[in-house]
Amino acid sequence: MPVNVLLCEGGAGSPDVRVLGKLLGGVCEIRPEGGKYGMGQKIIAKRSSPSR
Repeated sequence: MPVNVLLCEGGAGSPDVRVLGKLLGGVCEIRPEGGKYGMGQKIIAKRSSPSR
């Protein structure tokens, strides 16, 4: 399954987002989604949304 959007923990300037952006820049969109708690529910909600 191809990945178009990669959700990661942290804010817009967090180390996770910066490192993943450098490694995967141009391959997929890196989208910060806050803390790790509740990440599973956010992913499930985004998968069910028709406008992903």
